[in-house]
Amino acid sequence: MPRKSPNQLYWESLDRERLVDEYNSFLRDNGYENTPHHADLFVTRKGMVGMKARDAIEALSGGLPPFYD
Repeated sequence: MPRKSPNQLYWESLDRERLVDEYNSFLRDNGYENTPHHADLFVTRKGMVGMKARDAIEALSGGLPPFYD
């Protein structure tokens, strides 16, 4: 697997930062705490599915909800 270019890494970091900002706004707007369940709700509302959703939940909340898999 070829290494990613610095340019690719930069744009991916901006995408991750944007996702975290959106998630924090979602939590603040709805009065939620940062939990795996609320991260799951966030990615479901964004229409993420599969491994992308799983990775996003882990990145946003630090873990998966019980019995997620």
